[in-house]
Amino acid sequence: FGRAAILRDEGGNLADILTVLRERNKSRAGAGEVEAAPLAEGIRANESLKNMGQASPVKAVETVNWASWRGEIETLAGMIVFDASGESAARALFASLKPGVKAQLKSPERMMAVLIEYGYPTGRGYRVLGEHGIFFASGVRIVRCELQTSRAGPSWVTYRMQRVDGNWMLEVNQGNVFELSDLLIVEGAMLPPEDY
Repeated sequence: FGRAAILRDEGGNLADILTVLRERNKSRAGAGEVEAAPLAEGIRANESLKNMGQASPVKAVETVNWASWRGEIETLAGMIVFDASGESAARALFASLKPGVKAQLKSPERMMAVLIEYGYPTGRGYRVLGEHGIFFASGVRIVRCELQTSRAGPSWVTYRMQRVDGNWMLEVNQGNVFELSDLLIVEGAMLPPEDY
């Protein structure tokens, strides 16, 4: 994939990622039994999120967060659209994988859904801070959110949503692909994220 790094068999990394996701989803199923600090005012708990569809950028962001929290890889994969640079990077990464790994991941979109669920935080809850358009891209909206994690302080996430055939999709760019590809192909990149 053109990276100067110590590479590992990506099949081993994928197996590790899928194991962590299965364990995380099992622990989330019993999350209501564990007492946690209260959420900040206005933060919606991840357990309360729903599949809101894709009729608006904000509803689509809730669906993305719901899918990530619940481990709904197929739903998340169906909501991914690549910008031009992201598409070429994702296709190149997918093409570089061994046949067995490609067979498990099925498509560049599903590959990215697995990596997004593993590598990007969902926190304990979130709230939308705002939504705005981009003057040169009428079919693109930016949705900025605050995530509450168990660690000190909030974190902020910006979702770039693109309208495709009447649905709002999560736009993935080349930077997202490169950042997340390390999880799959670089030795030592597999530490499970904390509080994700």
